[in-house]
Amino acid sequence: MSTVKFVVELTVPDNRLERFKRVAKEMNQIVKNDEPDTLSCKWFYVAGENKWCLTQKFKDSDAFLKHLHQVSEEMNEILEISKVERFEVFGGLSYAARAAIASFGVKHYTYWTGVVH
Repeated sequence: MSTVKFVVELTVPDNRLERFKRVAKEMNQIVKNDEPDTLSCKWFYVAGENKWCLTQKFKDSDAFLKHLHQVSEEMNEILEISKVERFEVFGGLSYAARAAIASFGVKHYTYWTGVVH
């Protein structure tokens, strides 16, 4: 199976922002220490707005499933703090990986063609 990329857009209320940032950093530390097959995990924000975006790239579906297991507590806290506005997946996912995120109304994009350097 090939790499899989995730894009998750979140809205975070001002009164929960510091908690959100702390948990996001905890998630990144877990990825850095224990997830070599999580190829990237990056947080972005829109200045002056409550919009945040998480981009992640995984070696394959198994790496994604391991990530879900590793950060389950942090992910649950993020979901308590924020609202998922958009959840997109680029690339093929195993049945188990699709089932794990089905409740989020994920939009799946299947790879067609392209160039990577």
